[in-house]
Amino acid sequence: MNTLNRCALAALARLENPPQVLGFDLPLERWKAELFRTVDASLTLARAGIEAQYHRRIRVTDDKSFAIIKQVCGGLQYDITAQLSMGLANTPMQGARISVVSGNFVTAQPLGVEDGIDYCHSGRVRRIDVEGITRQLDQHGLVLISPIGCSVTGESFNLSSEEVARRVAVDLKADKLICFSSTQGVMNRQGVAISELFPEQAEELLVELEQAGEEMSGTARD
Repeated sequence: MNTLNRCALAALARLENPPQVLGFDLPLERWKAELFRTVDASLTLARAGIEAQYHRRIRVTDDKSFAIIKQVCGGLQYDITAQLSMGLANTPMQGARISVVSGNFVTAQPLGVEDGIDYCHSGRVRRIDVEGITRQLDQHGLVLISPIGCSVTGESFNLSSEEVARRVAVDLKADKLICFSSTQGVMNRQGVAISELFPEQAEELLVELEQAGEEMSGTARD
């Protein structure tokens, strides 16, 4: 599970002057370390003796796995909120006073059964509350969205954070989507980051990774 999978999504679209407000003049690696210094959910599952199961590159989330995933996501949500609440003097965050808002902005639905495999608590995005998110952004808040979505039946589901990020960006008509990953990007066979990749090339690369048994690697998840 890469960094994006084990982290909630911070939706930064339409904030006024986000580089000055959030201190993005800091080196990128330092921001990654400050914001995403947390427990790896996959590692936590392994320590609990739970083997991660995947089908078609999607995690099968059983009861025990989901309990741990929710703990990790919940803890990380508070860690990110704490980092964004800093206001020490002589730092880029001095006097920032950022309002961080979390909520049920993502409506989920279950994936159900596919090829005889029950995805259990794994789900997909059903709807994004664009109006609710926009209202918070208009009030200069920062919306923090978790990869745990709620359904209309009152259940919660484990979502692909890549899908959440994509749907939020598309539905908000964001100009740009920035993702932090555990790797330096999508890597080629020589281990060099690929700066540009078209959809057809991405599909070919995924097929190669699957054949090599690396369908869940950081490169594949990116």
